[in-house]
Parts: sequence; structure tokens; C-alpha cells
Amino acid sequence: MTGWTWRCVMMSTAVVALAGCADSGSDGGGGVDPGDSQAASVQGTSQKGPFQQGANVTARNLQADGAIGTQSAATTTTDSRGNYAFDGLEWSGATRLRIEGTFFDEVQGSLSSESRYLDAVIAASQASEANINLFTHIQSQRVRTLMGNGQSFADARSQAEQEWQSIVGTSTPATELDLLDGQSGSAESDNVSLLLFSAAVLQSGLSQTDLDGLRDDFADDGQINGNAQSAYQSVTTAAQDPQLLQDARDNLQSEFDTEPPNGDASGIGWIPGACEQTRLNVSNRQILCTSDDPLADLNRGAPGQSDTARTAAAVVFETAGHYRIEISKSSGNAFGGNNWTLYNFDDQDTREQCESSAEQGSATGDSVVEGLTNRLNDDERTCLEVYYAPTPDNGGPSELRVGLVPLNDGGPSLDEAVPLTLGERFAGKIGNYVGSGSDFPAYSYYRFQAPTDGTYRITVDGYSNLGSGSMRIALFEDQDNNGSITFFNDQERFDFTGGPGTDSTSTTLERSLSAGTYVVRVFNGTGYRATFESDPYYLTSLELSILVEQP
Repeated sequence: MTGWTWRCVMMSTAVVALAGCADSGSDGGGGVDPGDSQAASVQGTSQKGPFQQGANVTARNLQADGAIGTQSAATTTTDSRGNYAFDGLEWSGATRLRIEGTFFDEVQGSLSSESRYLDAVIAASQASEANINLFTHIQSQRVRTLMGNGQSFADARSQAEQEWQSIVGTSTPATELDLLDGQSGSAESDNVSLLLFSAAVLQSGLSQTDLDGLRDDFADDGQINGNAQSAYQSVTTAAQDPQLLQDARDNLQSEFDTEPPNGDASGIGWIPGACEQTRLNVSNRQILCTSDDPLADLNRGAPGQSDTARTAAAVVFETAGHYRIEISKSSGNAFGGNNWTLYNFDDQDTREQCESSAEQGSATGDSVVEGLTNRLNDDERTCLEVYYAPTPDNGGPSELRVGLVPLNDGGPSLDEAVPLTLGERFAGKIGNYVGSGSDFPAYSYYRFQAPTDGTYRITVDGYSNLGSGSMRIALFEDQDNNGSITFFNDQERFDFTGGPGTDSTSTTLERSLSAGTYVVRVFNGTGYRATFESDPYYLTSLELSILVEQP
């Protein structure tokens, strides 16, 4: 994440009115180096939930390598909302703040029975505002570690902020976040993220040691990928409780007579999707996800296999639809007599074998093994098992290349259909029939809103044609305006156009429609299923463009 800037925000504290905001110059510290002796003032609010009156706040200067310096100052919070103020520090620049005391428990709706401490690393200046919270605590040691590696304070603070933002999906600097503030416009969604994170930390029972573990895990490489993974997982699991955020908001509103931030927790970045969830949970095999690079290396199976080798990976399909899977060698000699099978996910699967017997697709081939999956749901986890020969010990590949190629757009429900904007072309794709008679063909689905009664034209073009047909378009209407499409049942279906034998590279359907919501279903009638690329070749779906307009 790049391009963010520190914003000048006046905070709602009952402490000291500031004359201005800190300079946002390239040194990140109001133009002051860490060792500058110029006096500084700092104020803000401190929150786990809000720290209570009497909590201790200490400030320590940081040396250029991130080590704690010799200068310090102490104060106490001024009110029960966690506000603090340092009126005249004897230094400015790189500073570590620490708040320690009891706090308001937003989950229980009462004061905490134990003391906690949280840190923030800031640039103290003549007039600084800096909040202290869970996000600043987790970033604090990362800043100091980067400074110890030779980075300037400004660069270290910027990098740590961006790394944490990439994990939690926020864009507001952590020192500007306030879990009591529901009035900050674009920052409100980030305040919601902090509030839910804070509530989930309490709900999951994380201790001070656990919080420090998150901080220290993040410190070494800007990721939560070490000993703190289980603690992070417990937080994200707790956050799935749909009532947690609302209860926290209600308790804060009742206690502090304020409007806490509101929003939908489902879009919060730090709550992992199925791919990230699998990476957190699964350690006994490789994880491949369709949001990754379309081509991924699959490491070899167990060594010492004399005839055929076998290797497996967990695969997460984050978007519903049909996929083509292609397996080829990435090194070693050519190989043959190979196959892959996609199974239902099983926690007992290993790096070399899928345990489940329920298949989702399979294929057999030679140097490239390609085949179709059944239609998969969004965020569906599977186990991909590959057999190949010769083995790596006998000149075969030490790694395999895996292509995970989506064949179609959208799915057979209103919320799955890809939204279109009237008058704007959309670059789409469409697959071909799937072999299984029990599965849906690889149709593509698009939806649009007709704002008024009138004539509407749907054009599908830009695709190749092998002389065996064209695109077929079917149009479905949400007649009862209930937000869903039930195909071949209670909704109207308009006739398709461009049937078999039509040799064209453009298909048009024009209809007089009433205002409402419509879904366009596109079927590949060309018999053209793929384009071929070399070294190795990978099969893709047919590209097209779709345009809905009022002529």
C-alpha cells in the first residue's frame, strides 16, 4: 500500500487546545531529528477500551538505532476517556509512549479487573497529536527493529505503518484512530476495524503476553507468521461473532455518551478469507489459492519413490465458477503417464496424499495434464493430488507448474452475477460445456439495472469464431423484485439469439424491457474452448466483451 499521508486531525480531547498539527515532512518528525533537544508537546487518547483516569503514561526518547534513550517524562490520563497530555518534553523526534492501567472493557461493559500496557512510537514535535491503541502497540517494535537495521526513523515508521495496513486493510495511520469516534468520515471504517479488533482481543482472552507476542512476531519481518499465529487466529475467530461489534458499540455508547464508529465487519481486511484462513490453519501441505499468481510451483512429494511420485496441495477457489487446472513440469526431463484429481477438502490430507474420496474433477495427460473442475463455490477448499513419472530421483521434475484458470464470470444467482454499467463495455470470458451431466455448464452471468421502461440492446462480441456457432444470450428478469433470480422456474426467460450454425463474431439481443433488474446468461456456442500458448501451453477460456445500452 503506497501513497498514504499523515493527516492533520483535531482530536476531541478535554486537555489542551493545539495551535496546529505536526509538519508532515519527509523526516516524519516535524523536521526534527531523533536527537534534537527542542521541547515538544504531545497529546492524544489512549485506548484498549478507553484507559481510565489515573493510568500512567510515560514518554522515552529513542536513539537513532531504536534503542531507548536516557530522557523520560511521565504524566497521568486526565479523564475517564483516556486522554493524556505532555505539555513540554525536553526533546523532540522519535519517542516511545507507554500507557499502563485499567481500562473500560467494551465487551463486558464494565471496568477491567486487570492492568494492561500499550505502546506507540511517534514523532514528538512542538504540537503533536498521537493516539495509543492496539494497532500502535503491534507496530511499535517493528519501527525500532527497522531503525536498528539502519533505517531512518521516518522511513522505519512509514514502512511499519504500511506493512500493518496491508494486513488489516486500513488506510488511516494508527495514531489517528479512535474507537469512540463515529464522525470522522473516511476514517470511520478504519475506526470500526480497530473497535472490532479490540473487542475480539477481549473475547478471545488474549493476555498481555499474547499482545506482546503479536507485537514481536510482527517486528522481525512485518508479518504475523511466527509464534503469534495462534493468537491472531483466535482474534479473527472471535470476530466472526456477528453480535460482538454491536455489543461493543452499545456498551461504549452507554458509558461515554458518544456515537462509536459503525460499519459492516464483513469487509474488514484483517479477518482472513478462506485462502488466508487455510494458510493460518494448515501446516502439513502446500497452499495454492486462485487469487495468487495464476501459475504456481507445486513442490515434489516424498523423496525415494522409485516408480511414480505423488504430491498434494490444498487449493482454495475464492471465486465461484468452473476452472481449468493444468499441470506441467517446471524442471527436469519430459514426463508422461500423469494425472491429477481434485478432492473435497479434508484436514487429514498430507503433503503427498488427499484422504477424501469425493472427487471434484480429474484429468490424465502427458507433458501437460489439463482438465475441468466441476462448478465450485466461492471460498471452496479442495485437495489437489498429482501422480507423475518418472520420479525426481530418475530425472523427472523436481517441481510442477500448476495453472488455476477461471473459465467463466459470475454464477446462477443475482448476487453472483457480475454487475454491468449501462453504456460501458465489460471484458468478460466464457468457458465450454463441462463433462459431468449433473453439473452446470460453464455459462457466464452478468446483471444490469434498467432504470426506465424502454428498449435495451445487449451485444456480445470481440470473441474468436471457428465457424461452428456463436454466442447464445438468454435474459432473465427479477420479476418480483425480491433480489433473486430463479432460473427456469418463477422468472421470465427471453429467447436466446445466435443459435448453432451461426457463423459470426458478434451476437446481439434487443428487447423492450420494463424498469427492473435483469441477468444476462451467455453460453459459448462456438465450439471454441481455449487458446494455446507455448512453453508450456495453458488453456484459457474464450475472451469476449459485453455491452448493455439503450439504443
